[in-house]
Amino acid sequence: MGRFRRPIKKITSIAYEAGYSSVGNFSNAFYKRYGFRPSDLRK
Repeated sequence: MGRFRRPIKKITSIAYEAGYSSVGNFSNAFYKRYGFRPSDLRK
């Protein structure tokens, strides 16, 4: 059986802790840097 990783923090929490005023701004900056959305990591 494979190992499953459960997210420890919500993307919202990560965005605010990183200093972003909204999750949308964080998601856009993440996309520009890495080429995919943070939510893609949770799928």
